[in-house]
Amino acid sequence: NNSYNGTWNSFYTGGMKDLQAILDRTASGQSPHFRGAAFTLKAYFFGQFVDLFGDVPFSEAFGADAGSPIFEPKFDKDKEIYAKLIAMTDSATAEFAKTSPIALKGDIYYANNITKWKKFANSIKLSLLVRSRKVDATADAKIAAILASSANYISATNGSEDFLFKY
Repeated sequence: NNSYNGTWNSFYTGGMKDLQAILDRTASGQSPHFRGAAFTLKAYFFGQFVDLFGDVPFSEAFGADAGSPIFEPKFDKDKEIYAKLIAMTDSATAEFAKTSPIALKGDIYYANNITKWKKFANSIKLSLLVRSRKVDATADAKIAAILASSANYISATNGSEDFLFKY
């Protein structure tokens, strides 16, 4: 029972909480590219987390604070979470389409290359659609639409598009 305790706790109290803080801020005066990156990363990491655990707290995961705690957040169904994560990748793409007065400084993955961030968001969407295709009747058409444009997702032939931190 304790083998995943650290994974579980650090997921909800670490970087995921930071990404949620970016998304909770009002969009006015904030860089849409930071929001796009936050949507993309949240969809990516939550997708992996759902793959590992199945049903997990999602809708109530970050809604609590000291004034109104949620001691037992509800566990959302993995099918519902996948649908929300797919929508999140669409939100990311919409944010990346906007002009941003602020560059993604410190971007260790793509060095502020928004085209590569868009490809990453579409690649996450593609992955989520493949994983949810048996419960989403529209997934096949959405997958085909993404695959119709090879410039729209990370391809195996271009290693510089991979989501890797090169140190």
